Amino acid sequence: MPHVYDQGASEWVWMEYDDYLNTDWWKAIRLERIRLDDMKCHDCGSSMNLNVHHVSYERLGREDMADLVTLCKACHKRRHLAEEAAEERRKAAASLASGGGYAARRDVYTLGFVGFAMGEAAKRGLNPRKWDDLKEMRRDYCELLGIDEEDVRIADVQNFSSMQVRESINDLVQRGKTARQISEQLGIGESLVYKQFKRIRKAGEAMKKLDLSNVEAMEPGGRDRIEAGGYVVKVIDVVDNEDKEFLWLVFDIAEGEKRGFYTSAENRDYYADKPNKHGILMSYKDTMSDNAKRMLKGKLKLFTESNPGFDADTAFTEAHPELFKGKLIGLAANMEEYVYEGREDGKWHKGESIDWFHARMKKVDDIRNGNYKLPDRIELDEDDKAKLALQESGATVAEVYDDIPFE
Repeated sequence: MPHVYDQGASEWVWMEYDDYLNTDWWKAIRLERIRLDDMKCHDCGSSMNLNVHHVSYERLGREDMADLVTLCKACHKRRHLAEEAAEERRKAAASLASGGGYAARRDVYTLGFVGFAMGEAAKRGLNPRKWDDLKEMRRDYCELLGIDEEDVRIADVQNFSSMQVRESINDLVQRGKTARQISEQLGIGESLVYKQFKRIRKAGEAMKKLDLSNVEAMEPGGRDRIEAGGYVVKVIDVVDNEDKEFLWLVFDIAEGEKRGFYTSAENRDYYADKPNKHGILMSYKDTMSDNAKRMLKGKLKLFTESNPGFDADTAFTEAHPELFKGKLIGLAANMEEYVYEGREDGKWHKGESIDWFHARMKKVDDIRNGNYKLPDRIELDEDDKAKLALQESGATVAEVYDDIPFE
């Protein structure tokens, strides 16, 4: 027997539910809810056999319209069955979680959330690798189970989802699929595919037999490289990193002695899974600072001025990144110093390579006419200098690792 607010007596009373459904208050509010829902079932749109379902019983006898929803008889039954099942899940989870305190409770609820999130993501078009989408699903899950959000470790779902994605990429790699094909098939950014390529190569999971009998060995340090200077480059691919909300415009050298450097027969295999080595970052986060937005606007202006007939601003703001493919832009880049551990001797060595990340973007004509200034050279940071200094003093690689405060 529920506790019902009696409108006539203006007080809470105990009343049989069937008796309540015969009160003038219920009959009036029931008709009003149906009228507001356009005489249709909220779930399926049917106008036959309409019922009014309680979403909440907290204000029984003085309901708000938000407490009610119009459903056909069939959908009404499904709602009750779903709610009964949810209540059983709540009881079962509470029982499982009650035995081991807070840690056990979090384990049980988090495991349940993994399955819930995978299903909801598929149904609602959400991404279980995106933090905001996970928070939305966690809110729904915790409301369904009647638990606190702190009882669910949201990062576990990201880890589980990432594991599934990695396994799918591994399987498609073994089938000989390219990064582009994998990206399109799984609906993920190519940057995620490239990251997994690196893991696979490192672990040897995709190792295939390779015939090197007719290949000439390259001498140490003999790889051709790009030197500091001004270059006209062409966008050859656009990678959309959905998780971090930025585009990576992969480019190749378009003019001059180094034309086609990254896609040449000598270099394309080496750079195939390293788009970050030759690209331009274009963020589309709406949370960027005003200064960052002005810088982005400047980049788009340079693209427009360098490519007659191309409106880079519209292509970017209207979310058509593919239109940047084939477009030219100028870059003035200097060198960056770094330290690496030699494979043969296990010692630290100083190296340098072109620093595209800090390159200055210029109009194509400015590069062709020599109207540009190189950015500052990036020199070794203090940690790298310390590695070399410790090594020169006679310390072993292990001791160098121990003495440098890596994060």
